[in-house]
Amino acid sequence: MKRLILIGGHPGKATDDNVLSYALRTHPANKVNIAFCNYAHIDTQWKDVEKELIAMFEQFGGGKSLAFKTLSRDNFNEVSEWAGVIYITGGNPAKLKSELDKHEGLDTLWDGKIITGSSAGADIMCEQFVYLQEKTLGDGYGWVRATMIPHWGHYDEAEFEKYTDDDFEFVRAKALKSRPDLPVLCIPEGQFVEIAVQ
Repeated sequence: MKRLILIGGHPGKATDDNVLSYALRTHPANKVNIAFCNYAHIDTQWKDVEKELIAMFEQFGGGKSLAFKTLSRDNFNEVSEWAGVIYITGGNPAKLKSELDKHEGLDTLWDGKIITGSSAGADIMCEQFVYLQEKTLGDGYGWVRATMIPHWGHYDEAEFEKYTDDDFEFVRAKALKSRPDLPVLCIPEGQFVEIAVQ
């Protein structure tokens, strides 16, 4: 079984119960090993992304003992086995999926984990996703039988302020036309959905 936590965008934007606090509070152990999967970013951005995430996890840790490692091409299996929580960052979902596809047995390797994904990280958990910036569709791992659209209706951040309701409706219609058999999961910035799957 996997516990999947899909975040519509930046985890620090949550308005009520912060998603990181929720993920840690519901983890059964007092010591939580957290692995970051940064493949959606270029390598030179990894350290800055991790620094921000570590600060957020520590802020919302609720007194739990936290340890952090980063998944890389060289240590992927070892760190995946060590981790109780896998945090997949946002960025380019096509790049993320392409990099993860290089690791065999991902479905089995991450079984029993809490897998938390933000934006692109949530995208790839679904059967199909929308890459909003390019208005393109892609195929995810299918752990969630839906099409994912992150950042739904979000306009107050520089990267997404140019999008209108028409843009969001366009990508939703495109997703439904491509895969009418799949519901479309529209998650706003900072909001999250938890889904448990076998």
